Amino acid sequence: MPGPAIPMPRKAVLLALLLGGWALPASQSFADGATPSQAKPFNRAIILSGMGLNFVTYLGLYDAALDAGVEPDLVIGASGGAVAAAIIAAFPDRQDRRRFLESEQFYRFFEAIEVEHPRPAGQIGHMARLASGRLGIPPLTPNLETRPLIAYPEQIRESLDVPFPSRPDSPAIVLIAGRLDYPPGCVVRLSRKLFTETWFTDPATAGHLRGIPSPVGDRFRWGGVNRDTAVVDHVSITQAMRASISEPLLLEPAVIDNDRYIGGGIDAWPVEMADRLAEETVVPRPNDLTFTIRLLFDGVFRYGSRRRWKEVERLPCAITVDMADYRDRLRDATFWFQIRKNPQGGGATGPRKILSRYQVVFDGPKDHEDFLAKTRIQYQYGYERGQESFAR
Repeated sequence: MPGPAIPMPRKAVLLALLLGGWALPASQSFADGATPSQAKPFNRAIILSGMGLNFVTYLGLYDAALDAGVEPDLVIGASGGAVAAAIIAAFPDRQDRRRFLESEQFYRFFEAIEVEHPRPAGQIGHMARLASGRLGIPPLTPNLETRPLIAYPEQIRESLDVPFPSRPDSPAIVLIAGRLDYPPGCVVRLSRKLFTETWFTDPATAGHLRGIPSPVGDRFRWGGVNRDTAVVDHVSITQAMRASISEPLLLEPAVIDNDRYIGGGIDAWPVEMADRLAEETVVPRPNDLTFTIRLLFDGVFRYGSRRRWKEVERLPCAITVDMADYRDRLRDATFWFQIRKNPQGGGATGPRKILSRYQVVFDGPKDHEDFLAKTRIQYQYGYERGQESFAR
């Protein structure tokens, strides 16, 4: 006698698990916890994610939104975008914000960035160990404290050391990071889940966030990210920003209340969370992650970042800002790290000899004037892309 019929959604879930089990079907993922048809707490959310140290681009985009009359009342920042969100929080007045962007103090933040471990051999080896997680469930946890590329530059801490805004003249801010749920170092892995997606914000917004599952933890049940999230509402903007920019290999994990946090790359495109909070969402869409970053994130967080990116591209958003050409447009106005020939040789022998001829350097501004020229190009690019999108 045949058993009772299985409802179609369950069949879809079982089929997904039998065919590899990486993720639940996109249409099923948030169905169980969907917000009923009621007024949402925010009118418009904007997601500022990634961009590395070229985050001034997002400040141009934000100002374009203001000029177009589509002002966001919720800003969600992750990784480099968290710095842009923090600047918006600290300087809600547009003219104050522009003065800060051109200030000597802001320039000193970039000037202070210095590579602590310049030999590429060590960085490549450490990255290979972290990326090996893509090959299966590794027996050891990823060691994220070893050989960070840079130390955290403290130069803008004082300017941005403000509480999360909870006033009508400034949008609410949510910054994303990942809490490490295992001891420091490389230890025996006792649990499949290693990270909890954490949302830093003000107490009022925290009330709306609690209970919302992690988009990546919910979608990728076999990954390293928990489905449940954590919400923190008692720290300053700079503390949360420090956590959100602490990406693997770049910075040591941030420590807040004895918990360690890694960067916002844990969930670079939290469109589902934004949709739960706001009536409409603005999503800048740059290119997919580079192969190197994708390899690293997949190995650490244990879910398919490229698959996630393809899913996000298909999610409906009120306004999409096309930034697919940003690498080409900002080629001569970008701040990032390069591998260059070591003028002092290297001195190593054996297999390391070739790599010792090179070193990792920060390709930052030459002086304040160069800094102003490049950040103005970044700002203008973001502003123009926003104008084009908001005029549609």
